[in-house]
Amino acid sequence: GAAARPDGRGCPDRIDPAQGPDPNLIGYTADGVIHIFNLATGVDEQVVEGETPAFSPDGNQLAFSRGQSVWVYDLNEKQESLLFTWNLDSADERMWLNSLDWSPDGSKISYVKVIYSKKDGGKIETVGYLDPIHKTQFQLEEGSFIWQATWSPDGRLLTYVRNPVWENAELVISDPSNECIV
Repeated sequence: GAAARPDGRGCPDRIDPAQGPDPNLIGYTADGVIHIFNLATGVDEQVVEGETPAFSPDGNQLAFSRGQSVWVYDLNEKQESLLFTWNLDSADERMWLNSLDWSPDGSKISYVKVIYSKKDGGKIETVGYLDPIHKTQFQLEEGSFIWQATWSPDGRLLTYVRNPVWENAELVISDPSNECIV
């Protein structure tokens, strides 16, 4: 289970669990710090400040969010590098990234991004992916989504749920390379 917060209020705000290709390693967030817990040894290691950890397919890297940016942490070299940063239009906006997920070949990292306006209470949600080699971003769709976007086993298709209301929910299967949504 999650440890109590330093202020004694119970569980951390976010946990963001992620399992890597090594089934003994679990990444999670506690109070803005990403940890890796080794189930075999019982060792819990604080790795880097951030949220939303996602292991690369080879298990050597960890993508994560911090503020308005996505970073990649090299687990062997113990170094982080900036992948992409979004800019907000006003100081009244706040941004959260959810559902970081590497494609099976490691060539893409999907995301669901939420920008919330404190001024009018509105929000804009987008689903897209990042290219970690060219450090570029591709937005697939803007709308209302459930937080999870997941790659198919061959890495060609990205699936997510749009309009998450019982009567109107749609399972979207997109082919980002051909800019096609089924």
